[in-house]
Amino acid sequence: MKNLENLLFKHTPKPTRQLSSNFTHNVIAEIKSRQKQSRLDSLATALRLPAFSKIGVALFAGVILVSGTAVAIALWPKPTVTPTITKSLPSGNHIVGVDAENCQYFKALDGTATQPTSDKLYYEVRQGSKLTDQQIIDTVQGVCEENISNNAVSAIVKQLPKNVPGMLSTEAYTISAISKNSITVTLDSHYNSALYTTKPNLTYTHFSTNLLTYNENSKVTYSNFKVGDTIKMVVQDTSGKSSEAQDNYNPLNHPETITVLAIIKIPALTADPSTFYTAVGKDIVRVESCANSPSGYCRAYEFSN
Repeated sequence: MKNLENLLFKHTPKPTRQLSSNFTHNVIAEIKSRQKQSRLDSLATALRLPAFSKIGVALFAGVILVSGTAVAIALWPKPTVTPTITKSLPSGNHIVGVDAENCQYFKALDGTATQPTSDKLYYEVRQGSKLTDQQIIDTVQGVCEENISNNAVSAIVKQLPKNVPGMLSTEAYTISAISKNSITVTLDSHYNSALYTTKPNLTYTHFSTNLLTYNENSKVTYSNFKVGDTIKMVVQDTSGKSSEAQDNYNPLNHPETITVLAIIKIPALTADPSTFYTAVGKDIVRVESCANSPSGYCRAYEFSN
């Protein structure tokens, strides 16, 4: 989220890659062919696509790496988002405020331990936006939940060998079938499936001999996972194909060339975070209290055209 705010504050980047399914922090992954990209969509594309070796997926799952070992540090945090204010503006836009507890909203998801947070967030909503205030509150909740699980994935990534070619992580999945030799998963139902190209009920059968398995902050065995659990996975794509290709190749849709490196059980989402990433800059911008604006709020970045 910190990276998002920084990028929006600066010039909109011009991505060289198309969208791929490479991580929850890349949340708008597969909007690619569904609409002509605006400046916002291009920004969102850039946010979604750093190679996994470059993303600092962060820790809070309750483990921190110390000299190659894992040490339990805390229980899984429970983010909550509650509304605070709504305020009409002379422009016809309006302000929606929320309190976000344990959201890690401004923290770089870089694999370091986190502390409890309490953020007061304000968004200016463009006049004519179809988003309701409740949808904005809900999607911020979804983003907070993704931040926490992304932090957990970060801890796992740091335990894996560096520079593994084709390393990816998944969105939140629900296990629909599992055996000792296979796992079948589908996107968490809170995602807007229309935005994703990942197929439902994908069955993966190739597992690393050093498979890492966690239940939130606790290390467990593979046998602890069951149907109905929500998980994220770190995987290796061995196809050698690029998601930058014109056909927007999605490696996760090809289990025959995917090796599962790690699995972590997480709480199921309660809201869809992708709504935030498709709306930011287009329907909403974050604002901050300030003294030099008649409205009492100044934009952290501008609406896209």
